[in-house]
Amino acid sequence: TGNLWTCLFCTWKNSSMDTNCFQCRKIKSSRSDNGDMCASSSNPSASLSSITWSCPHCTTENTMEDIRCLQCGNSENIIPTANITTSAASSTFDDLDEPPKRRIRCGACGKEGHNRSNATESNCPAYFDENEIERREIQKMKKKEALERERKKMAELKREEETDEKSYADWLKQTEELKKKISKSAEYRKGELKRIEKKVQRMEKRQNMDEGL
Repeated sequence: TGNLWTCLFCTWKNSSMDTNCFQCRKIKSSRSDNGDMCASSSNPSASLSSITWSCPHCTTENTMEDIRCLQCGNSENIIPTANITTSAASSTFDDLDEPPKRRIRCGACGKEGHNRSNATESNCPAYFDENEIERREIQKMKKKEALERERKKMAELKREEETDEKSYADWLKQTEELKKKISKSAEYRKGELKRIEKKVQRMEKRQNMDEGL
């Protein structure tokens, strides 16, 4: 195998016989006499943030600075981040008028300009690969299942809302009936109190008359 050189952009260990990084296809830099750097054939100044990898689990496009998928947290079958010092990063962009644009790479075919989410038969050579067809079917199934789950949640919330509204209406009705009952009882007590007061007055008057005799 001979000595290995490490790709600056994806940290892949390559054979000294390789002039391109096996993983990200970047060209080994002519400056790397000690075999520790490689550069992009189309843009030698590209940074890690401009290179993307597609998550094998959810197909989310992540930058090479991400050691885990930002969407699902997967850390399997991905390439770890390469460390770039501040001085190296600043020298990389010295000759640029503006920061490089983010470059999109397909996780299926490895070509730039598209990813798995917007790949078509015209722009992705691997579009009809069995694994990709199976992956798309699985994604469709997952999306369908997720949609059904959300629909069930929505239906359940609507049922709960209808139940609460009915309970509130029943409570209002019971409250009104209770108010009427309390009001009727209050009127009865008020009338009964007046009647008893008058009766007590008559009895006291009669008693006073009897005592005066």
